[in-house]
Amino acid sequence: MTTSIIVPVPKKGDMKDPNNYREISLILTIIKLLAKIVTTKLAAMGIKYKLIAKEQSGFRNFEECVAQVTTLYEIARCRKIKNLQTWICFVDYSKAYVRVPHMALIHKLRSIGIGGKLLNVIKGIYYDPKIAVRIGDDISERSEYHCGVRQGCPASPILFDLYINDIFSDVLAVEVPELPKRIPGLLFAHNAVVLDDSAQNLQILLDAISTWSEALEMAMNASKCTIMAINCDDAVEMTLQRQNIRSSDN
Repeated sequence: MTTSIIVPVPKKGDMKDPNNYREISLILTIIKLLAKIVTTKLAAMGIKYKLIAKEQSGFRNFEECVAQVTTLYEIARCRKIKNLQTWICFVDYSKAYVRVPHMALIHKLRSIGIGGKLLNVIKGIYYDPKIAVRIGDDISERSEYHCGVRQGCPASPILFDLYINDIFSDVLAVEVPELPKRIPGLLFAHNAVVLDDSAQNLQILLDAISTWSEALEMAMNASKCTIMAINCDDAVEMTLQRQNIRSSDN
């Protein structure tokens, strides 16, 4: 019941390189139907009890990536009008969905108040999970895996949102003119944008994000992370999880 069949689909480049394949996961229809019920219930609880941070737009109804882009632009624009510096870091996680430890996911759900039958169903979906790879008509031996939200499962997107929901918990956030509350950053699924008012404060923020990420066993993809400074003159070297981050021209 909890075995997924992985079908590698070639993308482009050298077909001998495993990284040049997209993994398509096939799971039983009954599991998908059960997961859809779980998703509906979690989404309703998320709205009722405000379980998902308002900064998160990924995998949420009536939310769009373009809204996050517009919000970021308006934050930088409003601060520049007031002659305020805005330091931005675009954060990318490496293989974010496959790194989520199953036990840590269950613990996180329990910590935010999800329990009872709903939690038991989720635990059942992740009980003794196995994967096998199908190439043509051949299927490999099944292997256990204990990390990663299930590919092809309707519940995986919202479970991932809940897992990383407190990423900004130790972040002071940046002040935006005309707004009553500070904004710590923005999220679209596993892609994050963090903001601060100086290079020094942004590095402190990045250190906090690094600590949080390591506690949740999430790894940054430093090659895809970028620093952008708005209304600032000097470029500053910064690090994230002990890796240097490149700076971008405004």
